[in-house]
Amino acid sequence: MDNINVVTDFGADTAAADNLLAFQNARVAAKAAKTGLIIPPGVFEMSGPWALEGGDVILGAHKYTTELRWSAPGGGIVINTNAEERRIVLDNLTFALGTAPTNNAETGLFASGVTYCEFTNLRSKFFRTGIYMRREPTHNTPCWFNGVEKFDAYVAKYGVDVADTGTTVNNCWFEKVRIEDVGQFSGGVGLRISGVGHAVKKLYAGLPGGHAALETLPATQNCSFEDIYAESTLAYGIYDDATISRRNIFKNLHIDSSINPIPIRTRVGTKSTFENVGPFPQNPSLATIKRIVVNRTLAALAPGASRQDFFPVPGAAIGDAFTISLPPTWDPAIVTSQPVAAADGFYIGFTNTAASPRSLGASDYYVTWVDLT
Repeated sequence: MDNINVVTDFGADTAAADNLLAFQNARVAAKAAKTGLIIPPGVFEMSGPWALEGGDVILGAHKYTTELRWSAPGGGIVINTNAEERRIVLDNLTFALGTAPTNNAETGLFASGVTYCEFTNLRSKFFRTGIYMRREPTHNTPCWFNGVEKFDAYVAKYGVDVADTGTTVNNCWFEKVRIEDVGQFSGGVGLRISGVGHAVKKLYAGLPGGHAALETLPATQNCSFEDIYAESTLAYGIYDDATISRRNIFKNLHIDSSINPIPIRTRVGTKSTFENVGPFPQNPSLATIKRIVVNRTLAALAPGASRQDFFPVPGAAIGDAFTISLPPTWDPAIVTSQPVAAADGFYIGFTNTAASPRSLGASDYYVTWVDLT
């Protein structure tokens, strides 16, 4: 049987105020006929979320010509049943909010408990989160072996969010993913991910005031991240929060930013490997990042007192470069010196300029180790 056309077969119309019912009926018919649903070029207004199920094959004309648009909150494409939904194909379309909001909690594609699905040539526009993927937490339905390729998120806080709901999404691949914001959100992340066995290649994030191009959550392990391009005023290129026993590979980080973000933040003792993280055009003196060292707790300093701490870093040598970066929460009464490289470590001096004792916790500052030798 030929594919079903939502316009010619079910009356969807770019002039209509609401096409949701036509889309719902067309999807059910296409699935029953075991064929695809064609959405021709045009902008189709929708009044509520469009729910998909396993086996649906949704085919637009092109992500820049076929658009589903929600003018009010509560929209998007939703895959969220209690069952495992398999082999959904979603290709060549845009899902968009009607206007660019300053902030919203909307998600373009909500994919819960999906397996063997292909999400290709898609574009999210104005949604806070472009694609949100998870295992359904109540019934613990699987979510793995999915592919996201050639996905654009325009004006988004999170381009792709692969969540940890107590059990993780596993063994998915993400390739040619691009996330751009124009200042509507702050603290954004291009790809935020948790789980086992993912492969990520060619990720671009341009997020003014953003957090990171890539953020790994604590349960991320045995994943490969390659060709990460971070642009605009991001705080980090890669924010690696995977616990130290979990191994991941990070390769080919490029930063193009006017504020010189921290290229990589990771945990002390990480088992992950970092290869070819550079160049950084705004700071050409930077070379390959070998490790980020997060501090240990700083004991209380008396008023006016100074001390110098040694931080062991096996393999460090005189001639390496260490730079300290202080977050907004840093106590301004504690004045630091720049790190001084030494054999297998570095020194930092601290002075308390306050009239009362001061101490700092273990997560209050971090140091970038750059191998210049």
